[in-house]
Amino acid sequence: MANLVIPNTFSPNTPAKAEEVNENFDAIETHVNSIPPPVPQSTVGLVMAPFEAFASTAAYATSTTTDMVLNNVPVVAGRRYGIHLHTVVNFSSFEADARWDFMVRLNGADYRRVWIAQPVDVGVSYFTVDGIVYWQPTVTRATDDLSLRMTQVNSTANTITLVGGPTIPRTLSVVDYGTH
Repeated sequence: MANLVIPNTFSPNTPAKAEEVNENFDAIETHVNSIPPPVPQSTVGLVMAPFEAFASTAAYATSTTTDMVLNNVPVVAGRRYGIHLHTVVNFSSFEADARWDFMVRLNGADYRRVWIAQPVDVGVSYFTVDGIVYWQPTVTRATDDLSLRMTQVNSTANTITLVGGPTIPRTLSVVDYGTH
């Protein structure tokens, strides 16, 4: 970045010309506007406060984007991030081939599958989802939105509930792993 150069100097007890004063202000404005925006300070660890819920969701019977959302995630181009999902799932199925895909969405579009729920048993089952997908942004910004979408794949004779409670929160978080 170039140094600030003020084009006009003034002496005490000498009238200043308006156009020279304006040139100085224009030089300052040009210099200030040329300063790049600050890079988000990112160190290895959590990027921002995670989504955390202690209550269960309703029982989903069709594909849906859940309440697990992180908005305006600050990222630095070239760094590697882990998008971590943790929840307990209550899966009620009446068909052995029932399956749900858990997709991390980036700015409203499916990004990567983080988990497949396919218990292969008929009835009710509980299991823990603890998955990570990796993301390496190409642009430094703080406007990316992440969410969790569950897509019903094989069967319509089932429901799925994301379980939360006082000691088992549902979480969606972003961890900065640094550069690789």
